[in-house]
Amino acid sequence: MMVQQEVLSRSGEDKKPLRTRELYELRIDDWTDSWRPEFTVSEWLIRWSEIDRQFMCEGERAKCCPTLRCARKRYEKRLRALKARGFVHSDLPVGFLGPESARQTAAGSLGDEDAFPSRS
Repeated sequence: MMVQQEVLSRSGEDKKPLRTRELYELRIDDWTDSWRPEFTVSEWLIRWSEIDRQFMCEGERAKCCPTLRCARKRYEKRLRALKARGFVHSDLPVGFLGPESARQTAAGSLGDEDAFPSRS
């Protein structure tokens, strides 16, 4: 179950066409009712793909946390890092990517020195 989610874009890009924007999605998921009881803080870089004619999520980073308090601290740390790089809350609705089952991710790095370790 999703606990918190935000879509962020660079400040001043709200006038640019959506296809030219660089976006990030930041979220907390609650897995405490599953076989792996934990919270996960995830981040994706989102870009328009002309070839696929849709938004694609790249370079997923995820950090597992044992408690919601720990997850919120990690979330706030990532949010501060994105804001320091010029990203602010976007004017886009959170669900603009469509249903989560349609989300496609590709391996990659976002090039941030504060990278999430990969989940194995």
